[in-house]
Amino acid sequence: MIILSWNARGLDNEQSRNNLYNFCRSYRPDWFAIYEPKVLLSSIPPQFWDSLNLSFFTENKRQNLRPNIWILCKQQYVTIKLISPLIRLLSLTPGWIHAIGNSDSFMPGTHTSPDVNSGSTL
Repeated sequence: MIILSWNARGLDNEQSRNNLYNFCRSYRPDWFAIYEPKVLLSSIPPQFWDSLNLSFFTENKRQNLRPNIWILCKQQYVTIKLISPLIRLLSLTPGWIHAIGNSDSFMPGTHTSPDVNSGSTL
């Protein structure tokens, strides 16, 4: 299983999307976390994700702010359980972990800023 993450710092331009596309084509992740897309998921055509064999799974919830973490995965992994869609933490329990009898395992993902003054705005 390949799990990758990418700090996109914005996907609002063609060069960023090309870089993301090439990265995914090279490594073919099963799970892919994108940090700081700075656009709505709906601004990227579904065909883009289909061509990478990825499906949208979830995003973090930030009250009235845009989500800044997207989680995508291959279609066969959509059977996971989302434990927590918090502002800076997404906790997931993959279905394959349950299949081996370890229901207490989970896969956390976090996103933070090195700027101590911006912590409350993530």
